[in-house]
Formats: sequence, C-alpha cells, structure tokens
Amino acid sequence: MSIRRFIPLIAAVALAAAACGGQTGALDGDAALDPSVFDELPINPAAGACLAGDEHCADIPGSETPPLLVGDEPDLGADPGAGVSGFVLDGGVSISDVLTEDPQGPVAVSGFVIQNASGLYLCEALAESMPPQCGGAVIALSDLSTVDPDELKTAQAVTWSDQLVTVIGEVRGDTLVVTPLSS
Repeated sequence: MSIRRFIPLIAAVALAAAACGGQTGALDGDAALDPSVFDELPINPAAGACLAGDEHCADIPGSETPPLLVGDEPDLGADPGAGVSGFVLDGGVSISDVLTEDPQGPVAVSGFVIQNASGLYLCEALAESMPPQCGGAVIALSDLSTVDPDELKTAQAVTWSDQLVTVIGEVRGDTLVVTPLSS
C-alpha cells in the first residue's frame, strides 16, 4: 500500500489542527464579557419582568434607566377594566416570587397549567406521571381565557400544558386572577 493515498488525509488533518490552534478571543478561559455590549440596547432587557423591590433587577451593566418594576407603571388614564396589551420579556416572574413578594397590580407569571377535579392551577413544575401533577410552587388560576387551547392536552379528566405558559393577572389571596388581553 502506497503512502501517497494518505497524503490528502494527512494534509486535511494538519490544516484543521493549525486552524484550531491559532484561535483566541471570547472563548478563552481568561476572557471576560465586556459590559459595554449592553449600552446600545434600545431597552433595558429586564424591563417588565421584575417584581417591585427585587434588588437584582437593576444591576445590568450599562443600564442608563432602571427597569420598570411591576406596580411602578405610570397611570396613563386607561380604564382599569380594559385589559392589558404589550409584551413580556423572559417569560415573566416565577410562581415562587409571586407568592413571596405579594405584588400589587398586574404581573406576568410563568408556569404549567393543570386543571383537575380539585381546580385550576399554575405550577412551577410538572410531575412526570400520567396524567401529570403539579410540582413545586402552585397558585390557583381564575380561568384559562388567555391560554391557547392548542397548548393544552387532556387525559383521564385532567388538562395540562406540556410547555411553560405566561399568564398576566393580579394576585388576590391565593389566586392569580387572569387579566383579559386587549387587541
């Protein structure tokens, strides 16, 4: 067998090794994220996803304006029963945060929907049973009006969502009262 047959393979391996060996930059272990990358963002990335009093929401490097905290929204003269429009960054806040922080006003909460004989709930996790059960922190939901029915599954008299859903509403006692979305 001739060594000439392996020359293209040897050349390709040598070329690949040379290309990888000379790389430096952001993937090096001693490279740090430059905080100035946040300076040119059109909005604060955490705006609208913080609970009032959460000291970790305002520590974004380069942020010129503090994040908009739930409950700090300006009163623009809107009818309080008219619904909510807009968008939520990062899926809203966790159920644990909502239960411990006692937010005032509308808040976007992320979780899994479970509806069974006991009631309708938003759960932080799903137990891997059939049908699934709530796991982690749980808050009761007033209704499913803002949840896309295509995201829900039903088996054995239980309805649930396989994916996280974000629900906007106000916490009243131990229930998240869903705020209707306006168009």
